[in-house]
Amino acid sequence: VRKMFDCFGLDPFIAVPSQDAPDADFPTVSFPNPEEGAGVWTEAFKVADARGVDVCIANDPDADRFCCAERSEGGSGSGWRIFSGNDLGIMLADWIYTNWRANGKGEGQEK
Repeated sequence: VRKMFDCFGLDPFIAVPSQDAPDADFPTVSFPNPEEGAGVWTEAFKVADARGVDVCIANDPDADRFCCAERSEGGSGSGWRIFSGNDLGIMLADWIYTNWRANGKGEGQEK
């Protein structure tokens, strides 16, 4: 993740110190899946609030699950909108389609 942030010229990645090093016992969460509810975000939101960060990303220990959250005024009352895998999938599909169309692809193929 740090390398990705560097490659894209983003602000430096801020890790959650209590969750940065791999630990098979997952001492900071009851279940290590970032899609399994707000409880898994507690530590990340504490760091984000302290550092003024508006977007959090998380993955599980073997990196086959990914989730993100954005600071939000509405929603669950936590001040954060957690995006499901389905939410992220449709956002990615929209981005791909929008860029495909912007590059002149698909012209004359509408039905």
